[in-house]
Amino acid sequence: MPDTAACGRFGQDVLAGGPWTSPSGARYLLAAGSRHVVGITAGGAVRARAQGRVFAARAPGAGAAVLDGRLADGGLLRGWTAAGG
Repeated sequence: MPDTAACGRFGQDVLAGGPWTSPSGARYLLAAGSRHVVGITAGGAVRARAQGRVFAARAPGAGAAVLDGRLADGGLLRGWTAAGG
């Protein structure tokens, strides 16, 4: 994850996600953030927004999505890209 903070003493804000296919074949983009994440937005192939630190949205079969996290202090975790597939 090149553009997000590494979890550690000085970089405790983390956002992770990726594609998931349900047993029925429906595709989703799932993401979760650390405790200071108060919202997650996806752009690119998936365009959706969620309040809180968990995210799930239907996804098309191909394309990449960019995930951004909003922090409680107003900061952003920017530019994480989830590969489509």
